[in-house]
This record gives sequence, structure tokens and C-alpha cells, in this order.
Amino acid sequence: MRADIKGTSISESSKIRALCEQFWEIERQFDLFNKKIDNIDFWILLRVSLFSAICEQKGVYGSAQDNLSSKSIVDKLLIVSGAIKNFFLNKPFNTSSKKFFFVGHPRRKYIDGLWWDLYVDPILDKMEMDYYFLEHPYLGRHFTPAKSSDIKFIDLQDTFIRWKSSRSRVKLTREDESFIQQIEDAVNSRFGVCCDIEKMVHKRVPLHKMYEKFYFRLLSKVRPSIMFLVVNYLPSSFALTSVCKRLGIPVVELQHGTIFKNHMGYSFPDLNIKCKYHPDYIFTFGDFWKNGIQFPIPSDKVLTMGYPFFSERVSKLRADAQNKNVITFISQGTIGKELAKIALRLRNKLSSDYTINYKLHSSEYSSWRKSYEGLDSSPGINVIENDKQDLYETMVGSELIVGVYSTALYEAIALGVPVVLIDLPGIDSMETLIDLCPEIVINGEDDIVQLSKEGFKNASKIDKEFIFETAWMENLSVNVDRILKRNSSS
Repeated sequence: MRADIKGTSISESSKIRALCEQFWEIERQFDLFNKKIDNIDFWILLRVSLFSAICEQKGVYGSAQDNLSSKSIVDKLLIVSGAIKNFFLNKPFNTSSKKFFFVGHPRRKYIDGLWWDLYVDPILDKMEMDYYFLEHPYLGRHFTPAKSSDIKFIDLQDTFIRWKSSRSRVKLTREDESFIQQIEDAVNSRFGVCCDIEKMVHKRVPLHKMYEKFYFRLLSKVRPSIMFLVVNYLPSSFALTSVCKRLGIPVVELQHGTIFKNHMGYSFPDLNIKCKYHPDYIFTFGDFWKNGIQFPIPSDKVLTMGYPFFSERVSKLRADAQNKNVITFISQGTIGKELAKIALRLRNKLSSDYTINYKLHSSEYSSWRKSYEGLDSSPGINVIENDKQDLYETMVGSELIVGVYSTALYEAIALGVPVVLIDLPGIDSMETLIDLCPEIVINGEDDIVQLSKEGFKNASKIDKEFIFETAWMENLSVNVDRILKRNSSS
């Protein structure tokens, strides 16, 4: 009944692993992490987006459902006017020096009347910190009212930097052009895709340089002792980290999602990495996330902190018993079309006593009715299309959680709710979990029907503290003190 992730060549995990191995081989072949273009370590700027483009062209992943390029002209004009407004209301340079600098996650979650940054706000809510909090726009907007106060926006600077860099080109030598062409030929022939790597270089290198200039001015003003950021592999984050290292400011990445072997933002197996764009430290949710992956930084700088939002929120959950006959799907934009089809087929095969919750990812909120045919008109399926319904309460009130890959699936396990994973693209990111609990993987709706007759079982083999350590405040304090002492003595 269940898919054998390790034993079959046709599993989605095996497909993605094969693509990763080929990608890493090209990196070794051309020694890409030790090559520069226009004095910039260019490859790391392209790596994540290039691999995503390869996977999308190969049909392994779908595209995310919502992005800025899909906005109308009117929407884009509103974004620009909002950027001008935010420039005057939230001036980034209107500040004194601060000890801690946070760059948050622009995608916020609505909870009890406020919009939370799940990775930064719980820290600022519980810890006394002298901080500067910077937020980039999410699809051209900010979510207000926000949990934390005094957030600085750089919308106008972002808009200007992206506009100006889009009109700039890198001065490539003949050797540069030849080298890029060799890489492009290798990638396209190896994967059977059509990726314009020279175009990516002309896009990312000028963008990186302009962000560096902006962040040098800003950090010279704020002069923090530690930089915290949530996503290390964004174009702006690479530039920020580069400037921090130039100024001697240690950079810490706060884990914001699943970390796994095939994630090009974190995994660098057997590669000779000499790049100044990686953070100095990574604070993980728990020890679980350190396993089976070769980070681009020393292992003693990958430190356990915990997941503040999860720990604090779970402590406030109602102790309701799980509801019988409620199954909740956790969707993602890249696999939503296939997952929605499975939910629809399951609805037709289960007893009418069952209710199916279909929890959309925020990237699907605006497009799901067009993309997932029949989902909105199927009786017995409750589509959760916003953040007003608490996800943890939804999961605790479910008999089974169904998904492919998501931090929410780990959260469900930690909440003690049975979880199954469907063998679709992205399941490779759950490989460490699958190694511990292989029976968690299924093929589709027929397996769920069979399990409903046998009784759903939770992943009792998994130590919840191993995934999300609860003593996050103590760990954060110890880790920060250690970094400050190490930096002062260096």
C-alpha cells in the first residue's frame, strides 16, 4: 500500500535526488564557488533560482501560485504609491545605533487582530532587546497592524534598486562570456532544459552590488552587534551578509522552514565553499534539523534555539479532544493542483460523515478558485483560504493531517496528531523524517480510505523535543552571549 521512498526509482524523492546530484556535479566540474564575475561570487546568487527553474521546466515542481509579476498595471502603480508613502512614514535612516538588527519575513500571519512575523515577533515580544527591525514588502505590500512596533520599511529603496539594476549590465570579459556559455551548455544539455544563465548574471550581479551600497550606508548608521535574518538565500540577504562581514558584524539566520538535503539554500555536499555571502550562524528549531545535511558553515556554528512561535502558541491551545471524521490537507502552491485532486477523489470515496479541511498556503489565497477546479463547489470540503482560522486549533481538531512537505506537518506531529505524506514532488524534503518513520508515506486517497478503516496512528517514534526544542529563551540568551564574546575577542 505504501510507497517505498528508498527502494523505488520512480518515487518523487528519487527524481529530485537525481537532479540534485547532477547539479552538484556541475558545480564541482566548474569549481563554481571559487569563480568570480566582476569581482562578485556570482554562482551563489543564481544557485537557488536556477535549480528551481530546472525543476519547474522538468515538471518536478509547479510554479508558486502568486507572484509580483502577475500583478496588473494598476496594482503595480498602487505598490509604487505605497512605497512613497512608507518612505515618509517608516524612514529606515531615521534611527540611532542599535545592538540587534532584525530582517524579518515579510509574509505575516493574522492572529488575534494583529499580523505576526512568526520568526521575529515572538522573540521581541518576550525578550528585552535594543533592536532595529527591517521588513521588505511581500508582493508589494506590508501587513498591518503588525505585532511589533517601529518597523522600518525600504519599499522605495527596493523599488529603485530593482528598477535601476534591471537597466544595468555586467561588463563581461571574453573569458567571462566563454565560461558562462560553458556552464549554460552543461546545464541545458544535462537536464534537457533552456536556462539563460548569462541573463541571470546580468540580473543578479548588478542587483547585488546596488543592495550592497544601500546596506553599507544603513549599517554604518545602525552599527549593530549582531545581525539576525530569516531567509539567507534572497538577493537582498546575500548583499546584507556581505556588508556585515566587511564591517565585522556576525550574521545569524533564524530557521524559518524545513531544512533538508536537497535544499539548495543550505546543502553543499562535498563542495569547496569559499563564499562571504553565507551567515556565520544558523539557529535551528531543534537538533533534528542538523542531521543529514552538509551546511556551508562549520557544524559548531549551527546552534539549536527552538521555535518561539510554536512553543508560545501551543502553550495557549485549548485542550480539546481530536474530532472524529475530520481530515485536514496542508497545501503548497507548487503541488496544490495534484493535492487538491486527491482531496476531491477522497471526498467521493469516504463516508459522508467525514469533513475535509483543505488549508491553502498563503501563496494560493488569491488564485485557488481558478487553479483548483471543483474544490470550491464540493460539499464536505472546507477550504481554509485565510489566516483567520487558527492552524494549530484546526490540526488539533483533526483525526488526520495529509500533506507532502511543510513545516506544519512537523508541527502536527509535535501536537500528537497522526500525519501521512503523499508521494508527490517535494517529499524529498521530508527524507530525514521518513527515515525515522517510513510508514508515514502513502500513495494517495485509496491508502487514506484503508487507514480510516484500520485507525490512524501518530508518529510515536518521533521525539517532539528533538524537532522543536521548548527552552528557546534560554538557548537564545546563551547563543547570543557566546557570539558576542567570540566576536569581541576576535
